[in-house]
Amino acid sequence: MIPPQSSPGMWGLRELICSQYLLHEAVHRGADSGTGSAGSPMIPLVHTPADVYKLLHQGEFGVGHSIGDVEQFGRNLARELMYADPNCQEPLLERVSVDGSVFRVNLGPYRRLFPGDETNACVLLFQVCLASASAPRGNEVNFLALLSTFQDLNNDYELAAGEDILAFPPRVLDLFLQEVTAFVERFGTVPVLSHSPVYKRFNAPAYRVVDRPALANSALAFLLEKKDQ
Repeated sequence: MIPPQSSPGMWGLRELICSQYLLHEAVHRGADSGTGSAGSPMIPLVHTPADVYKLLHQGEFGVGHSIGDVEQFGRNLARELMYADPNCQEPLLERVSVDGSVFRVNLGPYRRLFPGDETNACVLLFQVCLASASAPRGNEVNFLALLSTFQDLNNDYELAAGEDILAFPPRVLDLFLQEVTAFVERFGTVPVLSHSPVYKRFNAPAYRVVDRPALANSALAFLLEKKDQ
């Protein structure tokens, strides 16, 4: 890894990643849950390093990178919202940044709030996404510091889903981060990655990334009141 010039709070990052593991790992482990320990950590079942990378990238840089063609972004949102399962058990909002300034809005529970009115739901969320994309955010040095801290937490067995200690094999994570570093050195920017096939197969992610200020200043501000329900 490129040595970070600043270090994010380790506790906050640990809590963020553990909350994702608890949400997306524990539900798929079944009878295997509870068998991990500091002496025998388990490899994440539904995450790869790329999925944690994507989480941290979204938290640092927000939604801007995913809106190239605004019209196509709107069409994709409308289509995904119509197919989203309103009965799914995902939380409405998932925090993806250490400071709580960026969320994923999960489309299934979001659609549930607008029975029979998906068009309005789409328009309102589309507006929040555009407002989020227009707000400048993200710092590559901060992001690389997050990755370095994630590497330390993983290799020191500090990440868990409930009672299960989860860790990628250090050599696997180290190689992944070396590839990221090589990309940064070659192209002068951090790569944008998709969720891994295994994450998509287990979790079928359907969400949009939004900034808290854009959400708080929109007609969807009430979502912030529902995020813990």
